[in-house]
Amino acid sequence: MCGLFGYAKIDRRYTPSVRALVRMGRAMDQRGGHASGLAISSRDAGIVDYWRHDMTAGELLPAIVGDVATAPRAYAIGHTRFATHGDSSNPLNLHPHPYSRENGAGVIAH
Repeated sequence: MCGLFGYAKIDRRYTPSVRALVRMGRAMDQRGGHASGLAISSRDAGIVDYWRHDMTAGELLPAIVGDVATAPRAYAIGHTRFATHGDSSNPLNLHPHPYSRENGAGVIAH
């Protein structure tokens, strides 16, 4: 079982707060408490950064709040994971997965 959360910035004047991301992540902890991740991107620069770790979103997001607060963010997607298979300490098993191709880059979470 997993949980997904995120936002898309529609209005250029409004940037969702980091606190909103933390609240959404904590709400998803019940859907998966073995690992979590977050990816953020700006409207123009593509993926700004992503984090994945074998801890709950309620633990991960407060730990990275300073990095997230200073990054330009127009889009974010977060993932929580309940490990039914694969070790949650292996980054290959954690989401979001970075994706890169000739025509652009992104992240995948499922």
